[in-house]
Amino acid sequence: MTLAASGAMSLGGTTTDRSVAVELGRNATDQISLDDATVRVLAGVSSGAINLSTDFYGKTASNGYLATTLTGNDNATDTSIPGQIGSESDNTQIAGTTYWRRVTITNTTAGTKRLYVRNTHTGFRGDVQVNMLSVTQSGTTTNVPPVSGSTVNTSFQYAPRSTSSSAFPATGWAAISISATGGRFVGKAVNTPTSSSGTGRLSNFIASNSGYGYFEVSSAAGGVNNYSFMRTPAYTLSVGDTVDLYYGVDAKDTNEIYFELAA
Repeated sequence: MTLAASGAMSLGGTTTDRSVAVELGRNATDQISLDDATVRVLAGVSSGAINLSTDFYGKTASNGYLATTLTGNDNATDTSIPGQIGSESDNTQIAGTTYWRRVTITNTTAGTKRLYVRNTHTGFRGDVQVNMLSVTQSGTTTNVPPVSGSTVNTSFQYAPRSTSSSAFPATGWAAISISATGGRFVGKAVNTPTSSSGTGRLSNFIASNSGYGYFEVSSAAGGVNNYSFMRTPAYTLSVGDTVDLYYGVDAKDTNEIYFELAA
């Protein structure tokens, strides 16, 4: 759905193209305010006053968070990683959603699948962040964060980094933890930058009191053509079901992120 491009808007209500609540998938009885995190994301206003009359014109919500930026059937590749914001010595947290993206992968063969992610990085500044996994099965969407509050979801797993991209590792998968060991996918307990200057700086726009997952590539992952791996929990998917991942790319030493639905 998309909100109207002009005319009166309402925060609540039940009119499809006029109600912010309806666009965000809220029920008519749900409480909602202009300062809600998802409302701010939809308006595109990270802080300060929101103009209900104009800030929502033409806006579309996707599971209440971000519009899709990358799609694929069973797999997709993001090769348009922007340069890092500012200097490497700047560890200032970055608010808003400009450097957050959403990939939507559509399943084409029924079965039990995970979303596998491979981060290709050439140096120390490749800390791609992960905010939320959304799984849609027969029209019902479940949102699953890698870190909720300060609690890590150990159903997300990592494999040791490699110099080969030929396939996702068949063995060696382990539960992620809140740790900063180089060359692996880990959890960050709080919504702040990592201890390294210039990495992990994107603020969790979904939940300000929650951490996030990220590829920690700094301490043991220098050099050209290193690969870090992550996979999500497993889900039983029908043909046409989708898996979405919300990820952030303030990571100048990442040159490709590959996503694949596989058993």
